[in-house]
Amino acid sequence: MASIYEAKAGLSQAIAQGGAIIQEIRAAREMLEDVTSKIRVLGAGTGHPHIDAATDVCGQSVERLQEATNLIYGAGEATRNYGDRLG
Repeated sequence: MASIYEAKAGLSQAIAQGGAIIQEIRAAREMLEDVTSKIRVLGAGTGHPHIDAATDVCGQSVERLQEATNLIYGAGEATRNYGDRLG
């Protein structure tokens, strides 16, 4: 069984990794928003259904990435709270 110090160190590492993942997801989300914007500009006025489908799917993807960010943040908070209870 791990000591409290080992457990807290492991929890800190997990929290840091979660933070890094959040930054990567944010970067991916920003790139996806940029791609969506470019698709909209390039397809403006065409009325082509594939343009609408592409922007819709990109928008859903951005939402899912935000949901993932929120979930990872929540997991980090729960982990931090657990570490605080360890003393």
